[in-house]
Amino acid sequence: MILLEAAKLHKTYGNKFNKQEVLKGLDLKIFKGEFVSIMGASGSGKTTLLNVLSSIDRVSNGSIKIEGKDITGMKEKQLAEFRKQHLGFLFQDYNLLDTLTVKENILLPLSVSKTPRKEADQ
Repeated sequence: MILLEAAKLHKTYGNKFNKQEVLKGLDLKIFKGEFVSIMGASGSGKTTLLNVLSSIDRVSNGSIKIEGKDITGMKEKQLAEFRKQHLGFLFQDYNLLDTLTVKENILLPLSVSKTPRKEADQ
């Protein structure tokens, strides 16, 4: 089963006078159960790729499907709901809240999704 499928991804920054094309027609399929690592030189587009695949940023052209749902055409509200229900993020700098304990940081997204406290504690 295909978990994530990207087709003909293009991502360009700038304007018509000063363009920087970062992703140039990239195709990718990740199947359920696969473990994938993205490697490359600094500035090669790794972060850009992860940002567009996770819907943090939008592609200039191409399509991204997660479990068969095309996220490239979703509006911001739809994307926010999709991320809340289907995606989890681990950022390079962790982005934990200093005023919360580790457990409270873990429980925070569950409280936003209105997961019952007993279930969240488990």
